[in-house]
Amino acid sequence: MCSIPSPLQTVLFAALLATSQSLAQAPATAGATATSQPFVSIAALDTSAFTVDQVFTVQGVITRTDNPMVLQDASGATEVDSVSTAPSLRLGDEVQVTGTVRPGLFGAHFSKATVRLLGPSLPYPPLAITPSMAASGRYQRRFIVTEGVLLSAREQHHTVQLLLESGHQRFLAELPALVSADDLNRLWEGSLMSVRGVCLVAASTDGALVPFRVLMRSQEDLRQSAPPPFWTRGHLLAMCALVLLAAYAGHYFYLRLVRWRFHLILQERARVAHDLHDTLAQSFAGIGFQLQALRKASAPCSAAIAPYLDLAISMVSHSHEDARRAIAMLEPANFNTGSLLDNLRLQGEQLTQGGELTFQVRSKGENRVLPREIEQQLLRVGHEAITNAISHAQATAIEITLEYRPQHVELLVSDNGKGLPEGEPRAEDGTPLHGYGIAGMRTRTRAVGGTFRLQSTAGRGVTVYVNLPVKAPNTAARWRTVLTERLFS
Repeated sequence: MCSIPSPLQTVLFAALLATSQSLAQAPATAGATATSQPFVSIAALDTSAFTVDQVFTVQGVITRTDNPMVLQDASGATEVDSVSTAPSLRLGDEVQVTGTVRPGLFGAHFSKATVRLLGPSLPYPPLAITPSMAASGRYQRRFIVTEGVLLSAREQHHTVQLLLESGHQRFLAELPALVSADDLNRLWEGSLMSVRGVCLVAASTDGALVPFRVLMRSQEDLRQSAPPPFWTRGHLLAMCALVLLAAYAGHYFYLRLVRWRFHLILQERARVAHDLHDTLAQSFAGIGFQLQALRKASAPCSAAIAPYLDLAISMVSHSHEDARRAIAMLEPANFNTGSLLDNLRLQGEQLTQGGELTFQVRSKGENRVLPREIEQQLLRVGHEAITNAISHAQATAIEITLEYRPQHVELLVSDNGKGLPEGEPRAEDGTPLHGYGIAGMRTRTRAVGGTFRLQSTAGRGVTVYVNLPVKAPNTAARWRTVLTERLFS
């Protein structure tokens, strides 16, 4: 790194600069008398016309010791191909160069030159410029410092080449091949690097041209100004992958939790159903048996108690049937039969088995697979409607119609029973304000955003109407459903 000169050094440098300019401005005859060649500044060589192989003498400070050597004075810089060089030349030495000057695209250079050491001097501080300024060619061979983002670093031709970029401007920075492998690995891509060295216009890398390169003298000319930013493309992709993985894991465990909770609910319902079957239903059966035995035993006695026994036996029988249907409602729905229509037919046949009641099921529209929640709610509502028709309406015929529409599915359960009694208070949808069964059907329907309606006329039966919306699943939803079923199967 180049240190800031002290005030004494500044005074000495100004004195040396004044001496150099006075020598450059001396008459040509005086220079010819002293050295027999014109003594000029480096900038004058780039702007003056001269004959081929004309000999000139310049004086400046060495900024690069390799061959060709780079010499710089207050006006500019030039390259020197020396044939006679003073021993032990170092960076910052002041020398006098005499030789043949040849013009170039970006300035003149010396060939067949002799170099004479004048003594140590103050090194020129680097010019802080941007890569765009360096690419213009105005700072050819000058000692500069600039910044760029590191794109790549590799060893090639006994040098370490760094490809840097600033804005849309790319350039090369070269180091002598004295960098260790550990130091090379610490050059992180994406870092903001500050490079200091001699600027040479026109270079190439991997067959692609870059406008200039910076020849650094040692590893001290390379400095990291800022580490690579965290939000690189690779980091963003990794973060997105982690977020997606976390979302998938969260969704997976959520589904597992819902399934576990649903399984517990089904287990509890089954336990309650079994307990009711083992206690309440069996108690009704036992009471009915005892009443039948009492009826037979009291046959020879007075006929006054016979109607009461018959009524008690009838009440126990009906209560036993209600308990059996309640137990059936608590047991989990069986979806192993296939479609919703088959499930409704199976439950209706089970409830009406052994009786004189006729049961009919039909469908309209294109039969299709419905979401599991919709099927479950329709099955529960149909079960309750059939149970009410058998228990309370004294119906002899029940008809179930399932109609499939593009955005909806409709369920109608009709019976020819006695209907609801006249004068009973009802809600706006026709349902009575009292009764747990009908209130349960209405609650189930509204829970999935559907419409529930009940129509009844005394002596003409009851019609239960349920309309549930069915959204057509998109491709992502179908794949999610398939994946969920496979995970939990």
